[in-house]
Amino acid sequence: MKKFLPVLMASILFALICFSACQMPGSTAENGTTQKTETGTTTEAAITAAGERVESSAENTQTAAETQTDTTSSAETQAVNTTRTETTHTAARTEAPLTQPQQTAAPSQPLQTNAMQVTLSVRCQTAVDAGSEVAAAVAPDGWMLAPTDMTITDGDTVLDVLERTDLVLGVRRSGYGSYVYSIQSLAERAVGSMSGWIYLVNGEQVQASCSTCELKDGDSVEWVYTLDGGKDVAS
Repeated sequence: MKKFLPVLMASILFALICFSACQMPGSTAENGTTQKTETGTTTEAAITAAGERVESSAENTQTAAETQTDTTSSAETQAVNTTRTETTHTAARTEAPLTQPQQTAAPSQPLQTNAMQVTLSVRCQTAVDAGSEVAAAVAPDGWMLAPTDMTITDGDTVLDVLERTDLVLGVRRSGYGSYVYSIQSLAERAVGSMSGWIYLVNGEQVQASCSTCELKDGDSVEWVYTLDGGKDVAS
């Protein structure tokens, strides 16, 4: 019995080893299954997370697209409103009538329907002939003013017409009228005590003051220098 005990023990040990060897593949398979299950679970979790990220990204993309669409629509709406406003302003400017400031016409000058003409002359031939140096200096040919047409209106006097010339006059004025004592520096009493200026209208000597003698259309007025109170001037 003792002889076969080692052999029995070895057989039992071998059987145990075999049994253990048979059990190990199953454990390995279970571990592999577990690992595969865990791997599958991990893969599914990863796929789920990736799907969630994809969905989240898609949602974000859709939200961004919607935001961009809203922004674009707002910009387009604003552009349309701006265009409508500009169109309205343009239409208002186009439709508004062009109002030019009214120009006030300058008052027209009244036509001088009562305008008339007279002839005026000034001569001192008598003084030149008498040797007056002043007369010879200012009118060597005896004419201070050759016969000249002058325009007058109703009420103009002999003095009014004479004062419209460029001649230098010496006039005394009083309540009785005006008296011309000098023309072009040739004064009264320059050639004798009876010398001086007189005037004729239409060839006739007038005794009234030159400031009160009114003229009419077609009159001829002559101022002449006399040496003896008008006697040497033909009437």
